[in-house]
Amino acid sequence: MRVYLSIHILYYSVYYVNIFIMINTEKETDIRRLTRRDFLKGTGYLAFWLLLTSIEGSRGIETEKDLTQIPPPAMIDFYVPTPDRLLFSTSTPVDNSRFVKGVLGDKYRNFLQLFREFGPPLLFHPEQRAEMVFNNHPELAFVLGFINSGQHHGINVAQAMKTTRKSFGYSFIPELYPWQKAYRDLKIFQTDIGNWACTVEIDPEAIHDFLSSSSCEIVNLSLQFGEVRVEAQMFEKRYAEISIIPYIYDATTYHYVVLGRENYTFKERDGLPPILVTEEGKHVNPLNPKKYKEFKQKIEPTLYEVVKLDDIFIRFLEAYNANIVDTNFGEFRRACSQHPDRFFCTAAGSGYNPNDLRSITPETRPINSLVIAAWSEGSPRGCVYGPDLYVDTKPFGILPAGSYATPIITTVATILRYHGVRINDIRQMVLDEFCTPVTYQVFNPQTKQFEPERSRLFSQEAFLEFTRSKVN
Repeated sequence: MRVYLSIHILYYSVYYVNIFIMINTEKETDIRRLTRRDFLKGTGYLAFWLLLTSIEGSRGIETEKDLTQIPPPAMIDFYVPTPDRLLFSTSTPVDNSRFVKGVLGDKYRNFLQLFREFGPPLLFHPEQRAEMVFNNHPELAFVLGFINSGQHHGINVAQAMKTTRKSFGYSFIPELYPWQKAYRDLKIFQTDIGNWACTVEIDPEAIHDFLSSSSCEIVNLSLQFGEVRVEAQMFEKRYAEISIIPYIYDATTYHYVVLGRENYTFKERDGLPPILVTEEGKHVNPLNPKKYKEFKQKIEPTLYEVVKLDDIFIRFLEAYNANIVDTNFGEFRRACSQHPDRFFCTAAGSGYNPNDLRSITPETRPINSLVIAAWSEGSPRGCVYGPDLYVDTKPFGILPAGSYATPIITTVATILRYHGVRINDIRQMVLDEFCTPVTYQVFNPQTKQFEPERSRLFSQEAFLEFTRSKVN
C-alpha cells in the first residue's frame, strides 16, 4: 500500500508540473493534430491512472491584484485538473474513471485488469504500455485519447480567456461546466478502413439545467451543438486516378488508363495509331464515352489503397458543415431561446472540415448570441464561412482556431455586461462599434470561380479605447 501511495504521489507531482508547463507556455496545443507518440503517450498515461483514480474538484480561488474584479462568465468545456486556480472553478468535478466506464460498459478495463494482462511492462515502459493498450483494447485507447485531447482543449480555452481579460485589465474566474457531464449519445465504431471514431452531441437539457442554477450571464461555448463526429485517423485512403489518354481512334472512341494501378507504355504500329500495353503485354482496349463513364462509375470507388500514417490525426466532422448546419444550428438557437437572460458566444468551427453558416440569415440568428471564427494572415483560418465575426488571435498570442477566438469575444461580452450593456444590446454593439469590415474570397463550385464574401473583423484597438474610457 505504501509503495502504491508513493508511486501515486510521484505521478501526480510530475503530472501537475507538466500541466503547469503546458498552460504557461506560449505554444498552444492543437488537439486536431497529434503525433502518434503524443497520442499514445497521453493514452498510456490515462490508461494507467485515470482508470484507477478519481479526480477531485477545484480548490480555493486566488485573486489578482491591480485588475478590476468583475462577475465571471460560464464556460462549457472539457474538465481537467490544474494547479492554476485562476483558470476556472467548478462545482461539478468529474470522475473520469466513471465516465470511461459509462461509455465503454463491458469493454472497460481498470488498472488491475490491465496489470494482470500485461504484467510489469505496464508499470515501467510508458510507450510500450500505450502500444499494448492501443493494440489490445482499441476502444479503451480511443476514449482515453479523446479525453486527453479534450483536456488540452479545455485548458487552452481557459488560458485564452485568462490572457484576454488580463490584456484588457480585468479579472474573473470562469465557472466551468464539464463537457463530460453535458454530452449525450456517444457512439463508438470502427470505420471501413480501420480507424476508430465516435459520434457525440451536447445535451441541451444538461446545459439548460446548468444555466438554470448558475448566476453567470455570459456563456462561452467553444464547442458546437448538434452531432459531431470525431475520428482518430491512423489509416487513410489513397486514391488512384482515372484519366483519358489524349489521343483518339475516331470521334467517339477514347483510350483510358488507371494511374497507380499498372504501368502502361505506348506500342508503335506501322501505319496505325500506337496502342497501350501493360507490362505483361496485354492490350488496353479503347472505350467509347458511354462505356468509359460506366467503367469509371464502377471501378473508381475501388481504386484506393489503405495507408498507415506516421502520425495520428484527430479529425472533426464539425456540426456546422454546410450539409447539416440548418439542423444543428437549430439546437443552438433553441438553447438561446430557453435562456433569453444569457448571452452565448459560440465557435463556428476550426475549418478542418468545411463549416458554412451563410445559409443562416442574420434575422434568424439569436439576438443574444455571437458566432465566432478565427482570422489568420488576411483570411479566414480554415474553411469557416458565415460567422458573425472573425477574430485575429495573433495580437493576443493565442493559437488561431475558432475554439480559442471565442473566449476573446466572451471576455468582451463579460466586460460590456459589467459596464451595464443590456444582454440584447451586446451583439449589435460588438458588431457595430468594435469591428471593421473585411472581404475574403470563397470558391463557388457552380461557377468554378472565387467570389467575394463580406464579414466583420474584431478590432482590439477599438475595444481598448472603450475600456480606457471606462477607467478615465
